[in-house]
Amino acid sequence: MAFPSHAPTVGIDDQAACGCSISQATEHLGKLNLERTRYALAGDIDEEFHQPRVYQGHLCDLCVNMLSMFALTGGGDGKAFGLHHPTKESLQAAVDESCYICMPLKRQLEEFLLLQWCVTPQDPLTAEHVSAYDVDFRTYDADGAVKQQVSFVVRRLIEDTAMMRTATLSRTQASTGSRDVIELVKMWLQLSIDGPKTKKERDLMGDDIVTSPSHDQWFPTRILDVSSDKMRLIDSHQANTQKPYITLSYCWGTKSFLRLTPETADELRAGVGIDTLPILFQQTILIAQGLGIQYLWIDCFCIIQGRSPEAIHDRQIEAARMAQVYCCGLFNIAADESTTPFEPLFRERQQSDVDPCHFSWEPWVCPRGMYRIEEQYETAMTLVRAHLHSRGWTHQERLLCSKMLHFGASQVAWECGNGIWNETYPDGLLLRKAGRRFNIPHSLRDDELYAEWTGVIGTYSERSLSYPEKDKLIAVAAMASRYVEACARKEEGGEMYLAGHMRSSLLFSLCWQTGAEARRADVWRAPSWSWASIDGLLTWEVESIGWRWVRKLAKVVEVKLQHSIPGDEYGPLSAGSLHLKVKLLDCPSRLSIDKSQTIDLEDWLVRGFSFQLAISIDDRQESSLDSSAVKIVSLAFCSTTSEALREGGNRNVYGILVIPHRIDDAVGEENKYRRLGYVRITFQVKNDKSIRRREVEDTMLNTLQAMAEWDVVIV
Repeated sequence: MAFPSHAPTVGIDDQAACGCSISQATEHLGKLNLERTRYALAGDIDEEFHQPRVYQGHLCDLCVNMLSMFALTGGGDGKAFGLHHPTKESLQAAVDESCYICMPLKRQLEEFLLLQWCVTPQDPLTAEHVSAYDVDFRTYDADGAVKQQVSFVVRRLIEDTAMMRTATLSRTQASTGSRDVIELVKMWLQLSIDGPKTKKERDLMGDDIVTSPSHDQWFPTRILDVSSDKMRLIDSHQANTQKPYITLSYCWGTKSFLRLTPETADELRAGVGIDTLPILFQQTILIAQGLGIQYLWIDCFCIIQGRSPEAIHDRQIEAARMAQVYCCGLFNIAADESTTPFEPLFRERQQSDVDPCHFSWEPWVCPRGMYRIEEQYETAMTLVRAHLHSRGWTHQERLLCSKMLHFGASQVAWECGNGIWNETYPDGLLLRKAGRRFNIPHSLRDDELYAEWTGVIGTYSERSLSYPEKDKLIAVAAMASRYVEACARKEEGGEMYLAGHMRSSLLFSLCWQTGAEARRADVWRAPSWSWASIDGLLTWEVESIGWRWVRKLAKVVEVKLQHSIPGDEYGPLSAGSLHLKVKLLDCPSRLSIDKSQTIDLEDWLVRGFSFQLAISIDDRQESSLDSSAVKIVSLAFCSTTSEALREGGNRNVYGILVIPHRIDDAVGEENKYRRLGYVRITFQVKNDKSIRRREVEDTMLNTLQAMAEWDVVIV
């Protein structure tokens, strides 16, 4: 983003410029030490000429002055900088006034520090009309390094479209279940099906629009017919499979309600009154009927529930079809804030909760027009932070469907692979260009598969499961199968998916580490080398390393997995082991098994090298183990391809900590271990800075390769 490379050097007196008039503020801005920034003082230009006039919403005086200053003083490169609220109290005062910028800004600030703003045109300055501007706020630490950035977009409103007019009407309604909301959803749905037609739609959505899948190729085993005043369960052969169906993501809660069992099957097939269902299901059916959609899939009615052999068998069969259920649906409805089916899908709200901030503005090179402020991160995070998305099962439902209709606390939103539409921003946010991904890609290289999958599991690990002992692997099974399909090939040696890991990247994928509160499951559900054996936050450091820069230091000999359901490689496990050929390193004598620690060593593996070991134990409850038995299994080496000199450059070896596997405190089997934690070994030359990094890396690699190779089985 277009900021100076360091923080402004400004005294307390200069901070007063933040509350001054435009001419006073530009005078003070001349004192700021901002590289490559030119401020054209507008001495004899009327300040009101470029000042935004707010028609909807509210901006505090300081934010109005910020936009005015940019309009007057943008430099030759189109950028302008300045200082924002000088004190925490002044920012809070703007929040109390409901300033459209300051409210989300305060919510996102980790701590209050001196705020600097920057306004930058998104379009080239040679364009006839610049249509969008980035407005970014940064805080800096005492050394002048950037501490945090919060971003907004100011976008020119070019067209008065039917979608914009419908959204204006929907925002005036007191409920998210109004007829105007339904009409707006129809427009979003049609746009997603047809793809962009106008230039503005193409600019917003891009050419890679994700359109709906074909609906005549696959249909669920059972479906709900909701075309009348009764909800009726039918089999797929009874349905018109040329018509689309929609799905529902929701939270079950603990209160009992009607669901499909062997005992209730006849009642559901005969049809039950819609008005007898929990309110969430009633309102979901109203949405389907309002959109003219006949078929609805809800898991509690379409999969046999209970503990009978028939129910267990049916759940096993349907679990293998989850990917197709959500992928082939027209879209998925998300009950974002409902914690049980007895809480409504529709919510009451105030118009001020959803109105955008519109203002008339004349930025320096463009004619006056109507603009709006978009807070993209906050809008996206409102969806992610919703109660529904704290649950483990709903993670794959969100990724598998092609489109999702969110019913949130104050408004309705439409989400697909190209961005987010809601009542505040009915023509969409450009989150696609920010690298955001909603759907599972259709094809992936091995390196892309690794980065995608570790990111998916990292997010999954933040969510909760009611029954992790049985659901940990099942709740991601459908996603895993789709990612394997995206890789479009079979690995030599059989299965591509191994206890939650992809075979093509297994050695790197083993380098996961846990958060502070993580615990290993009391009841066995996965081998210790699998992340599925852990409850708690998971991260991968190797995730950020390009494949050109990593090398394997071990070899996978054999993976043995015993599946609870024969032939289901994505389902639960009853046993598993991993056989590796590795360079096994003894841990330093100074190791103490704490949750995390760092150890500095000199001349440990190579004379003349300094080493640092960053160690993380998977479960802090294992800190009482004998540290003398701990070994390091080196798995991956991080290097670079550049021959350039770099003083003090460091390199990493990634691996895991293992200890001998014991059963009931008996002596363990030879060469059989279980995982204890994660380790990163950083190394560099102590004194001679003239040695090329390639020489340093070769020396370390040669040292490792000269070590004896061990057969290690991890269980």
